[in-house]
Amino acid sequence: MHALARRLLPALHAPLGNRDPVARVAIDYHQIAYFGEPNRDTTRSTPTAGTHTFHTYATACIVDGSNRYTLGLTAVGHKEPMTAVLARLLDQVTAAGVTIRVALLDEAFFSIAVMQLLQSRNLPFVIPAVIRGRKPRPGMTAVGLRALRKRGAGRYPYTHEDRGKAVRVTVVIAHKSYHHRRAGRRRSKKILYATWRVGGGPVAIRDRYRKRFGIESSYRQLGQVRPRTSTTDGVIRLLWVAVGRILRNAWVRFGTDPTHMWTLGAACLLLLLEILETRAMSPNELPTDRGATTQARAPT
Repeated sequence: MHALARRLLPALHAPLGNRDPVARVAIDYHQIAYFGEPNRDTTRSTPTAGTHTFHTYATACIVDGSNRYTLGLTAVGHKEPMTAVLARLLDQVTAAGVTIRVALLDEAFFSIAVMQLLQSRNLPFVIPAVIRGRKPRPGMTAVGLRALRKRGAGRYPYTHEDRGKAVRVTVVIAHKSYHHRRAGRRRSKKILYATWRVGGGPVAIRDRYRKRFGIESSYRQLGQVRPRTSTTDGVIRLLWVAVGRILRNAWVRFGTDPTHMWTLGAACLLLLLEILETRAMSPNELPTDRGATTQARAPT
């Protein structure tokens, strides 16, 4: 499966054009609901759409400017360490010739091992801090992130420790205003960000992290162009997700050009030409549908 991802990289990176080689990069998980029997290519998570089984993919996307380009794509295996997933994505970003100005990661990546990996690669990062564990009992003093959360907005040096491991970061406490549906009024809550080598006050860090939310639209568009399949083969499913990502990259690169105004059909043709030109995969190298079964299953 990882070999397939490497072969698809030239087509994934082809539409990038002459972009700034230094960029902010958002790293996220994306789950596609699966209604068949769990296997080594599926993961378990909180039930959504009537299932707790998913095919999970991790992506790395440029979030500078108004457009979102996908630089990295990899499948996530059952109970696979996040550091292994992240390392593959970072290698794919490097292969695209892009230097990460700051990595904006999903809160699922908040762990000591992940932050140590980013620091070992000298990559600045921002990750929402997740407060885990049992709440303190009455009369007991809060410790760790729970104690830090009681402070006001600002930047605080912090050593995150867990099971004999530790990492030194700067925790930024910011406030977020939101509309409370039940109360019918606006309220404010604190958000904690674990940062490293990223300057700016609470408002600047909060606004910088909000830039990554633009990738949600790319996931919706992926759902529109991704071919559907009923196969249980994770390799085939990764191929179709990659096709959707490549197609969207091409459309963003050429479809938004005011001098051309490429249509979706033209973007499809461009995708075909790029695959033929780069020869990312010859016909006899296409994966077979070894996961097909005689039992009918709705495509996902």
